[in-house]
Amino acid sequence: MRRCIYCSKHKDETEFNREHVIPQAFGMFEHNLVLECVCASCNQKFGDTVDRYLARDSIEGYARISEGLKRPAEFKSLGRRSNVEMIFDGGPLHGAYAAPSEAADDGSTGVKPAPQVGFAQNQEGPYKWYLLHELPTQEDFLRQGHSREDLRYIQFWGMTPKAARELWEHNGYRCGLDNVELSAPTGPQPVKTTATYSDVHIRAVFKIAINYLAATQGAKVAEHAAFESAIKYVAEGGLPPWRHVLLGENHWEFANSDNKSVSGNYVALLNAKNYVVVYLSIFMRQLWCARIAQQKDFLVLPAWDVAHVFDIGARQAVRVPVPAELKALPEE
Repeated sequence: MRRCIYCSKHKDETEFNREHVIPQAFGMFEHNLVLECVCASCNQKFGDTVDRYLARDSIEGYARISEGLKRPAEFKSLGRRSNVEMIFDGGPLHGAYAAPSEAADDGSTGVKPAPQVGFAQNQEGPYKWYLLHELPTQEDFLRQGHSREDLRYIQFWGMTPKAARELWEHNGYRCGLDNVELSAPTGPQPVKTTATYSDVHIRAVFKIAINYLAATQGAKVAEHAAFESAIKYVAEGGLPPWRHVLLGENHWEFANSDNKSVSGNYVALLNAKNYVVVYLSIFMRQLWCARIAQQKDFLVLPAWDVAHVFDIGARQAVRVPVPAELKALPEE
């Protein structure tokens, strides 16, 4: 029998599978850190919730495109329900929803208008934009306080003329489609990206922190009562234990054996004044700090000081020294 560190249930060994410290959506590595102390049921639950959120609807998830781990063509906007929003910030598409795209020549990442419809009283705008699944019927559009004058100029992006006409008729619009644009402006367009950090996002960070603890120190250490609050938060949600900290941009770089900067992920476990903390930076961008235990809860406090870099280019997970600057970060 084996005990799952998240649900605390003892189960047959056949009910456990491999759990990666960092979800595979953020890279696959040789000598990777994996766990065999998370049951298949918890693994599946996390895969359908916190892991899926981190991969699909977070600023780190969007960064998978620029890191070459996800093709822009696979991008599907959640519209106003998304925690990450890309909006054209100026120019003829001002206010319209943007989506990642591949440049035609070299396959690099660019932006394009997401499939949507815009209405305006004149050709210069401003336009009121709707993603296709949010487009109201004409009756609802007028009920929202708009007038038929607001339907004089229309822009359809990401659809054929036939599809645009079918959508128009399906939603009960009876005015003509005489002043319609179907081709987006060419050339660079300014885009503003904003992200909201939800409870699910913070739980995903704490899950990586607990996974890293178990992978580097062993499952028995993760079962210590001091980590109970952090583990319960990962499994059930609610209020995060103590105070999570988003420190902002990551300022540490790591070089490989060829003295080239590593593109990848960084995790470190250490004692920081009153807390046991895990620092996490996905793609070496933002730096998270997860407080997973209070030091006062240990009779004898282990001298934790371990870190790994997950090098995407080399597909290697490598242990590295914890930077001295990281140890010196303020507690608050």
